[in-house]
Amino acid sequence: MSHDIEHLLAAAADDSDQPLTTDVGELVERGRRSVRRRRVAVLASTAVVVAAAVGAVSAWPSQRADPAPAARTPGSVVTIDVASGRIIQPAPPVSPLTDDDILLRCARVDILAAAWDKAGPIDTTWRVALKTGQDERFYAVLLSPDRTVGAGCEQEGGGHVSLMRHDLENRGGTEPLPLWTNQGRGPADLARVVADTPDGKYLRLGLVGRDGFFTFGQGGFAPDAPTASVRGYDDGGRLVLQRRLVLPAS
Repeated sequence: MSHDIEHLLAAAADDSDQPLTTDVGELVERGRRSVRRRRVAVLASTAVVVAAAVGAVSAWPSQRADPAPAARTPGSVVTIDVASGRIIQPAPPVSPLTDDDILLRCARVDILAAAWDKAGPIDTTWRVALKTGQDERFYAVLLSPDRTVGAGCEQEGGGHVSLMRHDLENRGGTEPLPLWTNQGRGPADLARVVADTPDGKYLRLGLVGRDGFFTFGQGGFAPDAPTASVRGYDDGGRLVLQRRLVLPAS
């Protein structure tokens, strides 16, 4: 009985004697539909991956730009000198004006008067060695192309610009510029300068520019004011400058 059932099943499954009833055109159309479905599935999966990647990239900047607020954020940062325990006042700000703008303003009031001065008028070949100030007010030290002449140039609050040229070739490399400039010059490798305030309570950082020029600020200046002890260091922390200077008011 079991053998008969197996024979009947085999006969039912064997369609070798049956004629082909499926249309060839229908088979082709089925194949095309199958290809289209696979292409749509691939495009959909690719779009999901790209969207995920874009989402990850856009989320990164927002996380960095919006950190969690810190509790009790101080209004200002106070720096203490470890050796002496005194407060270190910050260096004067760098002027926001561009070098070209400063050169243009100073060139308008430039006057060639001294016989020793062979550097020629201030133009774009000069360079700004130091610039400090806020908004439109600034003080700058300009260097001639041959570095024989330095010009101290200042624009006050009312817009008035004044300038004085100095002979750098016939003075010592570490000799300060005239006191009216409120500036100084140290060795070319000067990287950091600090001054003890006359009252001994604070230390003040100076702003160091190029070619050893430095400043402790742009402000009122009294020739009879007490002097401060100024020390300068190179990048390695080696003492390269010691001098006594009158510090500007700010």
